[in-house]
Amino acid sequence: SWWTWTYFIILNFVGPMFAIQLFLVVVASQYSDAKADQAMIEKEAICLYEVKIGFVSATINSTKFSTLDSYCKVLIDNKHKKTRVINNTVAPVWNEYFVFPVGSTTAAAAIHLYNWQRYGQHELLGKLVI
Repeated sequence: SWWTWTYFIILNFVGPMFAIQLFLVVVASQYSDAKADQAMIEKEAICLYEVKIGFVSATINSTKFSTLDSYCKVLIDNKHKKTRVINNTVAPVWNEYFVFPVGSTTAAAAIHLYNWQRYGQHELLGKLVI
């Protein structure tokens, strides 16, 4: 009937708006909870480690690799963060900045450089422990 068709059209236009509003409310509440947890961790931390990943200045064996899809993983006190993947280069530049709240001033930092692989395990190119 005409009313059924009208009701169907109205639901198709109004329904997604309600779904988007619900989605935004859920995402906003999860974001605020995550920020509150991060603030609590930073408040309880003894100190903050600031790590800046700049660029790779070492020479890489060009006979094995023509280009690399490289990224770095920074590990401090069982927490890790990764840089974005820089594609098709042997001299990547990231200029990314990370802050880690740590529980002691003697915590060790490890920076691992990987070659990203679509299939299989990512290849470890080098590491630095501070």
